[in-house]
Amino acid sequence: MDSSNDIQPIWNRIPQFFTYGLKFSPLCLTGIAASLSLVPDIPVIGLILLVVSLALPYKYCFTALEYTAEGDLNPPELSYKVLFEQYEIPFKQLCVFILFGIIIFQVARFAGEIPALVLFYSGIFLLPASVMVMGMTHDFLSAINPVLMTKMVRRIGWSYLALLGFLFMLTIAEANLQGFVYQQTSGKTLIFLLRAVSIYFSIVMFHMMGYLLFQFHEELGESAPRQESAKGSEEDEGIVSELFEKFMAEGNTVAALAELESEVADSPDNAVLHRRFHTMLMMHGEPKQIIRHGKKYISLLISSGNSYDGADVYLDCIGKVLACPLEQQKDYLPLMKVLREKGRRQEALGLVKEFSERYPESDYLPQISMLSAQILCEDLGHDDEAKKVLDQILKTHPRHELATSVKEYRNMIANLSLP
Repeated sequence: MDSSNDIQPIWNRIPQFFTYGLKFSPLCLTGIAASLSLVPDIPVIGLILLVVSLALPYKYCFTALEYTAEGDLNPPELSYKVLFEQYEIPFKQLCVFILFGIIIFQVARFAGEIPALVLFYSGIFLLPASVMVMGMTHDFLSAINPVLMTKMVRRIGWSYLALLGFLFMLTIAEANLQGFVYQQTSGKTLIFLLRAVSIYFSIVMFHMMGYLLFQFHEELGESAPRQESAKGSEEDEGIVSELFEKFMAEGNTVAALAELESEVADSPDNAVLHRRFHTMLMMHGEPKQIIRHGKKYISLLISSGNSYDGADVYLDCIGKVLACPLEQQKDYLPLMKVLREKGRRQEALGLVKEFSERYPESDYLPQISMLSAQILCEDLGHDDEAKKVLDQILKTHPRHELATSVKEYRNMIANLSLP
């Protein structure tokens, strides 16, 4: 499939991939992590520094992948969030690799070498897809789900093979450069440089994978890129009134929230104001305020093609108030898709229940029910529940345009369930 016309294909950006890892933030990160690899001979502290030196770069790599996938082609700054949060992601990916190794070993043990080799090379083929799924969903089960990975590869098409080729060439280049370093240096300098080379190429590879997600964000059902969702210049950031700043300086958050809410009402399409108001509400708002603004903000983000940020806002809201009914019927389906991609399947299914109760006669119901059946079958393995959902669609909407697809999917599940 072709991606958006205004996004360069991956092969046209090869020089930019290499320079990405040489910018200020990645270079600083590389220097810090490589320095930490020079572990002092102190039992506990040395072990801690060694673990940090290994985890920190890959945490940064996943952040770079996520930023790039959302359209931000600049490396992430070394903020507190980047350096100290979400360290479970690289460890989840490590668990994916360990599980893969265990499966290969068991297949070789019980089925023989040839099936193990077939499985091994199949896993190598899907490895970048697994990393990309992990980077975008942060979910272990999604990163080992062959259905999700195969679907991603199919939608990306031949460009996925190009990515594999580029990653292979980068691996060869990394090995050659490390071989050169090994011949020219020794001691701690050698350890530092070998680690620095490894981190640099890892950052470049993850940036490349993120760019492929960005290039095919429409085909993959992703939201609008970060660079588009962040429209609004620095003047927009400073659009809040002096009165708001005065209330904040005085610590009067109730008055500050009221003032900011008034400004949002006067500029209902200003995403920057909405974002600032949402952040304030998460810290100081009342439940009714959070729901009232949340559903409007989510609808604005989805309408502007930014369902990914809309899902983040939705998750923020239900984390505070448990339920946040959406503003419009058309908001449910795109939000469900993104929640599924993020691995938040129960939240996505919760939206189905909410929608069916609020809009039992809606024309959107068959599409939403179909997606819920896919989640139940493909992601959760609840085939019987999925068949009940599909049967209900055929019963209530027998002439809907999705009826044929529903029947085919229903038959597929039935065939899979046969002994």
